[in-house]
Amino acid sequence: MKAEQFETRMLLNGRLCEAEGAERPVFAPATGTQIATIRDANLEQVEAAVHAAREAFSGWATRTPVDRAAYLLTLASIAEKNGEILATLEQLDTGKPYKQVLTEEIPMVADVFRFYAGAIRTVHTQAAGEYLEGFTSYLRRDAIGRNISFHFEICRTGRQYSASGCFEYRARSGGGGWCTI
Repeated sequence: MKAEQFETRMLLNGRLCEAEGAERPVFAPATGTQIATIRDANLEQVEAAVHAAREAFSGWATRTPVDRAAYLLTLASIAEKNGEILATLEQLDTGKPYKQVLTEEIPMVADVFRFYAGAIRTVHTQAAGEYLEGFTSYLRRDAIGRNISFHFEICRTGRQYSASGCFEYRARSGGGGWCTI
């Protein structure tokens, strides 16, 4: 890979743009040769990146687990599809053997994305946000430690504990009605 083949622009709020800070050379550690010149972001660009990240978080936080998982699975596929390019870049940047990066590290990168795609489907309540769009997840832990999880909006009634230790909830996911557990 030649230096002019490297993408050295930065990604800011979904768009590639030229960094406006100081220039710095990039050297291949295995050979000591300069392989590229990059620029740092300036203060305004850093602030714009932080602002964009904060804006993006609110949208990401409200996505359902299935949506989040789909994004992570897409990233895993992209890593595998571009494994040779990524392995070349990693070899140049770190001096690691190309074959090791291609056959060991790239598959692990894809596996990490797939692991978290599956893991997000098992997270409950506040960490998962809405499990199904339009329905609020709720996790109730009673004194005994049992978990009662509902994937629709629920409303606890005045009769929290009865003599039998039951909980009474009213489901408000369209049908209404009572559910005693």
